[in-house]
Amino acid sequence: MLQNLRSWPRRVGVGVGVGVGVGDDLGPPDNFHLRRGPTAGVVQLPAHIWHHQPSPRFDLAQTVERRRVYELVLEHGTSTDAVGLIDPMLLLADWPHLQRSLDVNERWGPWIARHQPR
Repeated sequence: MLQNLRSWPRRVGVGVGVGVGVGDDLGPPDNFHLRRGPTAGVVQLPAHIWHHQPSPRFDLAQTVERRRVYELVLEHGTSTDAVGLIDPMLLLADWPHLQRSLDVNERWGPWIARHQPR
């Protein structure tokens, strides 16, 4: 079944987004499952994630808005962005509902599989 796929360019080895360069870690950071990201509050995304500045404001307490932030951070952000903008437990809950590229599935899928509640 083809679900949660996007057609934008793949990022393999080097970033193609503004602000993402060679060597940037695009997958889960070490001990990500032990960290706690924001679960509420309003955020604006940095320019390398949201290319049309100014970024709109996203309310992380709103499920739809939080999921959009997670989609954008997973696709265009670095591991540092993930730590600052994603709560691991909410990511696990939201994962089945996120629109994800093949790259995001390859980078984050193994982490999700290891930490998904059984």
